[in-house]
Amino acid sequence: MVSDAYRRWWPPRGLRADLLIAAGIAAGSVVAGVAGASGPAWPYGFALVVAAAATVPARRRWPVGASVVVLAVTLTYFALGNPMNPMVLAYMVMLYTLAESRGIAVAAAFIVAVVAGLVWFESTGAARGDIFRTVGWLLTAVAAGAVARQRGRTIAQAERRARAEERLRIARDLHDALGHRLSLINVQAAAALHRLGEHPEGAESALAAIKEASREALGDLRATLGMLRQADERAPTGPPAVPPAAMEADGADTAEVGRAERPGMAALDRLIAGARETGLAVRLRVECGQASVPVLTPEVDQAVYRIVQEALTNVTRHSGAGSAAVEIEFDDGSGHVTVRVDDDGSAVPGPAGHGIRGMRERAAALGGDLATGPRPGGGFGVSARLPVRGA
Repeated sequence: MVSDAYRRWWPPRGLRADLLIAAGIAAGSVVAGVAGASGPAWPYGFALVVAAAATVPARRRWPVGASVVVLAVTLTYFALGNPMNPMVLAYMVMLYTLAESRGIAVAAAFIVAVVAGLVWFESTGAARGDIFRTVGWLLTAVAAGAVARQRGRTIAQAERRARAEERLRIARDLHDALGHRLSLINVQAAAALHRLGEHPEGAESALAAIKEASREALGDLRATLGMLRQADERAPTGPPAVPPAAMEADGADTAEVGRAERPGMAALDRLIAGARETGLAVRLRVECGQASVPVLTPEVDQAVYRIVQEALTNVTRHSGAGSAAVEIEFDDGSGHVTVRVDDDGSAVPGPAGHGIRGMRERAAALGGDLATGPRPGGGFGVSARLPVRGA
């Protein structure tokens, strides 16, 4: 097994990598000069070789300034009549850095400068064939830097898009969770106010429900805000855990805050029980042709829960319905799950708000679809069809 210390040091990155590159260029240039039939003039030639290599570690912080230094050293090297040497690799590294950090135009200007110098000093030791080969290698370095620059931009765009999508997902979760809890609080508060006048003892259950819903809403809010703080740091690829700050929330015990984790079908019974406390008669039916319910991905599992949650919230707030039916059917042939929530309300629904738009976005993000509208027999219906394994 590879140790953690090895992973930290290999492969080398940043300054360590630049120091190794500089050491390799310096060593290779000196060895080539010593072994060659006509090496660099001593001591000036070897001093310039080492100076060019020693400038390489400064390329990340001062790419243009370091490139100017290497250019001046390289041209001085050839002006003194020294032959071609691997020290040109230092200039290739600088051109790569310029193309990656400043663009092709800046790197091209430095190529023109060094080529003009090589042509000017051609009679002092740089053969025309060597110049053509050198230009070819310099162009290769610029092309590699341009590819790296484009790759970096693509990765940065993907990361920004991932962060934006994560923030949107968190916003939907926050809307669905708080909207549902606050709707329950609103209904129970209205019931408590109604009972306080004639049946004060009956208000106790409504106030207890308000306390429970508000505690759960606070847990959802703390956990969601914790995830939102991390959205700009990295894009999560799995179900988010409850942050430690949420576990230390004032007045909320561990069990309550733990419910702020990404919910799924396993929490539907508790969701429906909460809706029933508002006086809404809710029926739940899960139909599956297999011996057991297929395993859903975490995203699909949560989407099923959130769609049912938002649909029941709309029933409680807008429809004036007395009952609702929640049906979840697994289609063995197509690998899809269908979620339907129908109510018997008589209220005419208004324009689609954030809730319906959020449900539709959830379904579309998973490769499914969602339809809403009045039912032929009265009431309002929500129907979503999602792939079991997600998009």
